[in-house]
Amino acid sequence: ALVNVGCDLYMQAAIHDTSHIMVAVGLGFYAQLTPTEALVFISKKCDALQARADALADEATEMQAQIALVLRGIQELLGIPDPSK
Repeated sequence: ALVNVGCDLYMQAAIHDTSHIMVAVGLGFYAQLTPTEALVFISKKCDALQARADALADEATEMQAQIALVLRGIQELLGIPDPSK
């Protein structure tokens, strides 16, 4: 199999011992885990990333609502008719 050894440089490699694998845990750090440990880590990481994505989506929705409120206030102050009515 071709393995990326860095900077998009690939070389032919064969893995004889798959009892442990290297998993990127973040900030450029890697951990040597068993496949079972890796699956547990990946599951927890996916859950954490989904929670973060949900929080960001909620924050974006709140910002959109605030922007709409400010725009309506500006329209009212300037006497501009609301185009949605």
